[in-house]
Amino acid sequence: MPILIAIIFSSMFIQAQQTELPRYMTDIEEAMMPEYLEHVRQTSGQRAPNLPVNPRAMAEWEELQGIVIAWTDFFRDIQIEIVRSARLEVTVYIVTDNQADVESRLSQAGVDFSSNVEFINSDYNTVWIRDYGPNTIYLDDVDSLVIVDWIYNRPRYADDQVPQAVGDHLGLEVLELASQPDDLVHTGGNFMSNGNGQGFSSELVLDENGPNNSWGMSNHSEADVDEIMREFMGINEYIKMVNLPFDLIHHIDMHMKMLDEETIIVGEYPQGVADGPQIEANIQYILENFRTTFDREWNIIRIPMPPDYRNLYPDRNGEYRTYANAMFVNKTVLVPIYEEQYDTTALNIWQNALPGHEIVGIDCNKIISYSGALHCIIKEIGISDPIWVLHESLRSPDMQIQDDWEIDAIIKHREGIQNAKVFYSTDEGVTYDSLDMTADDSLWTVTLPILADDFIYYIKAEATNGRILEKPQTGSLGGGYRVSPKAISSTRPINSDINVGQVFPNPANAMTAVPIQVNRTHELNVQLLNMQGQFIDQIYNESYHPNQRHVFFDAGKYSPGSYLLNINDETGHVNRKIIIGF
Repeated sequence: MPILIAIIFSSMFIQAQQTELPRYMTDIEEAMMPEYLEHVRQTSGQRAPNLPVNPRAMAEWEELQGIVIAWTDFFRDIQIEIVRSARLEVTVYIVTDNQADVESRLSQAGVDFSSNVEFINSDYNTVWIRDYGPNTIYLDDVDSLVIVDWIYNRPRYADDQVPQAVGDHLGLEVLELASQPDDLVHTGGNFMSNGNGQGFSSELVLDENGPNNSWGMSNHSEADVDEIMREFMGINEYIKMVNLPFDLIHHIDMHMKMLDEETIIVGEYPQGVADGPQIEANIQYILENFRTTFDREWNIIRIPMPPDYRNLYPDRNGEYRTYANAMFVNKTVLVPIYEEQYDTTALNIWQNALPGHEIVGIDCNKIISYSGALHCIIKEIGISDPIWVLHESLRSPDMQIQDDWEIDAIIKHREGIQNAKVFYSTDEGVTYDSLDMTADDSLWTVTLPILADDFIYYIKAEATNGRILEKPQTGSLGGGYRVSPKAISSTRPINSDINVGQVFPNPANAMTAVPIQVNRTHELNVQLLNMQGQFIDQIYNESYHPNQRHVFFDAGKYSPGSYLLNINDETGHVNRKIIIGF
């Protein structure tokens, strides 16, 4: 490292230990970037003699063996809670240069680190390991686990070396994309994969690698970037969205997250506020131009982007609070929280979106002013011998009661699959029936009997070495796919352009959301009825605009029991069943 740069950065690093360098780039760092990138190029290895064989970037909801965090004492309260919850599911790898101090902090907080916690003794600069940490891919879909290391888009020399330290600790090969023609400046917070060749980023990845970047490192066209991502990450369709005007870092994990192959949870601001208009434009761009891996429409779930403690949003210099910056840890999901008045609704949305998962809220007020939250400070490591289940789930709007429902899935393991079953229940998981699936190479299928009532189902696969995986992972915990084959599953009143989703949470006993989307302003009427159709209460009765996404009401005000929500306008109505108080 050049002496002057080393002195400057050493000073910054000392300051970072007292507070913390932000997730965004400082002015000093901006000036350091050209020399940093030249240093990376000169010290990196040559291009790997063999490109990855059929690489597949894993999705974050897939099974993990561990997560990695870079310990920073300034944020220790948050990291302690991460370790407390995550070690119950996976191994937590803690990057630190002072293991004894970390052990002391964990011990004082009553966190057991005698198992499922390992320490990686390494130099590092900051807590933001999501951005500079190891990117795990699988060769040939489910074979060898390999680390891909991009060039970190910050001149933080020690951070950029952490992927190799993690690879050495785990005994994994590290593919370093720092030499031409494969040099790629990228950041983990600006990348998401669906696990089957689709990837998402903001246009930041083009800005930092294209001919107009100010650092003089690369001159990659968009086609070049796409080819690097295809060769090393298995991304065959790379979707890029316009950068947001008030997000200083342009990382998509600050406002969206993929929950499965077809579902994206997206942050939502009030009409016209902060990044709300551009987020909506980006989502419409996705919906209008891209389909899911199963050639179907995306399922978009909205979650509020709350104001900060001063009731300010980012367009008025408020903090960039987000609930989308969450982290899958197998059957647990870690979600940032801030204030109870906003947190309750957000946690309910997460729980409804991922039934069966343990949703754990962790206070992120201290870290959010540095432009990051939980996802930003955690990096996932996939399991070494995965079972991969790629399944096109049954979806209620596509079904009729008289249909036979064929369930199929691509199921793979490097040693082969011994058997696969579908478990289904018509009583919300109290009891299950099961059917054996049959295989044609890696495609497994089964036909369910005709079911007139609502039901849930999940897939359970066993590899020849005895490993077992459920899809979704929380299937037997009530987290299976939910299907409503009755006529009540219709999402649209007759002759109307109103779309009504499923009420959540359901059952409910607190703040409850009714997802409603319209193409034009409607005089909307929402009533709570008993099961005999008798009026109980008026939930909503006023104009409803295209920018609105939900009608909210407090289910805790009503006596326990089964009810109907009647949503109607001048052209028709639709009912939604809701259970309150259970």
